[in-house]
Amino acid sequence: MSDINISTAKQVYGLSCVENQVLTIMENNGINISPVYAHSGIPLKDLFVYFIENNGSYENFDIIPRVQDTLKELGIITLSLNKSNVAKLKKSIFDTQKDEYILAKIAPEYVKKNLFARGWRNDHFVLITNEDGYRLTNDIPKITKNISEDELSEIYAGEYFKLKIIKNFTQNDIKFLWENRMFKPENEVEYNFINENQINLLDNIEKLRNMTVVYKVSRCRVKTYYSQYFDTAFMDEYIAEIEKILAFLGYVSIRKNADDKKIFETLQQLFDIHNILIKYLKENINERKN
Repeated sequence: MSDINISTAKQVYGLSCVENQVLTIMENNGINISPVYAHSGIPLKDLFVYFIENNGSYENFDIIPRVQDTLKELGIITLSLNKSNVAKLKKSIFDTQKDEYILAKIAPEYVKKNLFARGWRNDHFVLITNEDGYRLTNDIPKITKNISEDELSEIYAGEYFKLKIIKNFTQNDIKFLWENRMFKPENEVEYNFINENQINLLDNIEKLRNMTVVYKVSRCRVKTYYSQYFDTAFMDEYIAEIEKILAFLGYVSIRKNADDKKIFETLQQLFDIHNILIKYLKENINERKN
């Protein structure tokens, strides 16, 4: 088993703790994880429809395939969920072989109090390795700490994933992912936000923030994925603008002190950024095809 250091992970953009853990493990094993982001280019309009018009939640968001599912489908990893008592968990941790890892579900109270994690879900998984007793590695915030056998017994919440790395991406895998991208920028039509359904935006500020979180992560993935084929450094300044919009929406969600007009203008700005990025990606993808 390779030593995992979450803080060294450079291109890990997960939408859940399990995604972050799986991506970090892959990257720390020297695997270029860029290809797994092939399905991440979801249009901003689709996110608005999911979160706002259809009242979707972050914890149930599944429009973008989970990276672990993509990796399993390609035969790059195996990942199985096991419901068991702590004795079986401890045996599985002790018995791990090369390229095998255990992600254990931890009690929500411990997660909040000791790991300071503020996720959207109650089920939180951490990497547990058999080093100097037991070593726990959290994804966000990045925390690694040793815990005793008794402490593991107290915080374990009854489920764990067993992950095994089978292989690296092959050229056929990479080609398959390119040809089967779920969202292709070259086919996307420009959309200008007008709030045609007259939705009260302030009443939906939490969902708008969640939408923007997913959008920001997906743009980081898009930048990483397409950097395999052309220069995507251009996207950095726009991702920074998305960060500012996310900060504004987070502030408003706490203070509730912005009117719909200001929120509307902010969303227009976000859609303008999306249209610029799509235009750039289209040009480069079409140039690559030619």
